[in-house]
Amino acid sequence: MLNNILNIEGVSLLPKEQQKAINGGNMEICHVLVEGADGSQHPYVTFGSGGEASCAGATDDYVNEKGGTFGRCRYDCGSDGYTATWWDPSWGN
Repeated sequence: MLNNILNIEGVSLLPKEQQKAINGGNMEICHVLVEGADGSQHPYVTFGSGGEASCAGATDDYVNEKGGTFGRCRYDCGSDGYTATWWDPSWGN
C-alpha cells in the first residue's frame, strides 16, 4: 500500500524526525496543577486545545469536585516540551 501511495504524483516520504513532529489535530496533552485556596495541590492531565483552555477546564473540575475556590492554576503543555519543575512524575505522563 505504501508503494501505491508513493507512486501518486507529488507524494514523498517524510524523514523520521519530521514524522515525529506531526500533530494529529489540536489535541494537546497538558500537565495542569490547580492549587486550592488552602494551598492543596490537585494535578490533572488534560487533552485539549492548549494551556489556558486546559486550566479553565481543570479549575471547573476542581470547583465541582471540591466545592471550594482555587488559588491559582499552572500548566505545561507538550507542544513545546515539558519544562515545568513543579510537575511530579507520579501524577502521570
